[in-house]
Amino acid sequence: MNPVANTQQAQPNVSPEEQQQYEAFVDAALQIIYGDSFDDIFNRLRSGDDPAENLAHTAVEVIRRVDLSARDRNQQIPGDVMLHAGIEVIEELADRMKDLGIHDFGDEELEIVTYRALDLYRDKEIEAGELNQEGAQEDWRALQQANETGELDQMMQQVQGQSGGSIPGALSQAQTAATGHKAGGLGQ
Repeated sequence: MNPVANTQQAQPNVSPEEQQQYEAFVDAALQIIYGDSFDDIFNRLRSGDDPAENLAHTAVEVIRRVDLSARDRNQQIPGDVMLHAGIEVIEELADRMKDLGIHDFGDEELEIVTYRALDLYRDKEIEAGELNQEGAQEDWRALQQANETGELDQMMQQVQGQSGGSIPGALSQAQTAATGHKAGGLGQ
């Protein structure tokens, strides 16, 4: 039995707008990663003695650039879209780190990096005075509960098993099933 396939079939609630936002976010992040900032990004991934910390910091910088660019255009990226697209960014950068012989991240390490990136992102949002504290606390509780129930592992596996498609809805519904509410504070 393929849990990803079953999840995809149970995802009729993914709106075209949410899917479009997710795809646009990931496309913009990939343009940053592989565009003019390519050398800078990969030098950041190589620097220092802690590959997980390098990955978390670099992913947050890419994610913040996409988010700030959207804000400059008066576009609001929902927190759940940003979370799932952010996981995709982390995995893309982790794949490049593996290709470059820097580090090969296991699933548990990627989970730790994801939590670290969330912490870093939250800190940057607080510094800038842009964080919706209530929504961020809800998101954090939802992630903790998803981790305790094993849903976070499933969400990470779903993202790893798919590219494009209905990832935002799959993760959002898995989170909703685990917690009883939707994410919403990190990007709002």
